[in-house]
Amino acid sequence: MQAIAPIFYGACTFERVREQFGEERRYLIVCDSNTRNFCLPLFRGGATELPPVFETEAGEDFKSLATCEKLWTFALQQGFDRDSVWINLGGGMVSDLGGFAAACYKRGVAFVNVPTTLLACVDATVGAKTGVNLLSEKNMIGSFRAPEAIFMDTRYLESLPREEWLSGMAEVLKHGLIADAAYWEDCLAAKLSTLEMVRRSIDIKSAVVAADPLENGPRKILNFGHTVGHALEAAFVRAGTHVTHGACVAAGMWMESLAAEAFAGLSAAEGEAIRAGLSALFPALPVEQLSVAEVRSLMAGDKKNRGGEIRMSLPDRIGHCLFDIAVPAGALEEWLPIYTDTCQK
Repeated sequence: MQAIAPIFYGACTFERVREQFGEERRYLIVCDSNTRNFCLPLFRGGATELPPVFETEAGEDFKSLATCEKLWTFALQQGFDRDSVWINLGGGMVSDLGGFAAACYKRGVAFVNVPTTLLACVDATVGAKTGVNLLSEKNMIGSFRAPEAIFMDTRYLESLPREEWLSGMAEVLKHGLIADAAYWEDCLAAKLSTLEMVRRSIDIKSAVVAADPLENGPRKILNFGHTVGHALEAAFVRAGTHVTHGACVAAGMWMESLAAEAFAGLSAAEGEAIRAGLSALFPALPVEQLSVAEVRSLMAGDKKNRGGEIRMSLPDRIGHCLFDIAVPAGALEEWLPIYTDTCQK
């Protein structure tokens, strides 16, 4: 299985994609309501007309099998065959949804990703994972399928609201915490340009994915912060409270750093440094609104768990991470109050 797609940096318009894959092929653009408004005009470039566009509403609520069915129906009615190329223009929701739909349509058609958020640039579009949510739980239905190419054009990031920028920064910082201590420090100190951050994060994630494409072992380190983070995200969705994926991952890393001290040998000094760095960038989430029992139940359903035990990926030092660490579910009842008391002061 191809785990890492070719990555092309620089200006990306529809003509650039068509030059890469051929004018004789048919193209389908998949986007959401945000990227249609803010990014599609830039993607159009000098083209006199665009191929058919499938637009979905923005947000995790629409990353679903129901939306996939609408996309498949649209593609079928438009006569798209297996030689077509689907262009996922958007953030992680679009690349996850569009990639999964393409992987299933007629047993698989080619797709490319044109990420338009920092989160998608450094995380969602890289790594050959696609998927949709089920019952508010993240990525429960999915496949490993790499795009044919990824086009990185940082001009699309210029319209990002601050909360979406921070959402991507959570994954950027995670890459430093699990694999490169100097990168963590550089990001906290804001020493890097956007392009430098994107390149370094992609280098880190690509190296991890290439060594373990199907996530049977060391690739699991990319899930640091995500056991708690995904559970928080699902609980907030169920509660009708808008939070970004990255904000939940940041809170997850904050709390899981406590687990790392207890179960992975992380020093208290480095645990405190992690929490201080995250607190300096990310506003506290209103976790006191959530049911501890519900969050714990969501953690128990995490895909990484084995044998009925919660398994986490936890750093043993800044810049290095362990995986498959068993953590008692009851520990969450200690972490949530500590997070609330510390971050909301």
